[in-house]
Amino acid sequence: MWSFSSTTSLYGNGKPRVRTMTRCADPTEEIRKKWESLAAQSCKFSPMAHVENRYSFSSSCNTQGRVVSMKSVITVEKEDAYRVDTQSHTNTQASREIVIAHRVSDCPIGGGTQR
Repeated sequence: MWSFSSTTSLYGNGKPRVRTMTRCADPTEEIRKKWESLAAQSCKFSPMAHVENRYSFSSSCNTQGRVVSMKSVITVEKEDAYRVDTQSHTNTQASREIVIAHRVSDCPIGGGTQR
């Protein structure tokens, strides 16, 4: 069971949007699936860079003539806590999302999501 806090800011657009959620998750598997999904949408990825407890990569996706460029840094704070900082840019907009995650317990039988 993991707790996630996501803060999304659109540059020049006022107050950030904050969402929190607690749910059963396998962060490594979810990141792998997300990359596979993005690759299927014609996204290109830079090689993963790894320095100490930080992993960083860039990606560029071209969907329906719109290019989205992203740079992400994953910081592994402990075995059961990490942070993902992603900056995204299009021709007309820029945003930043920060996700802070930490493991809170074992998952109940059958999994589940709590808000």
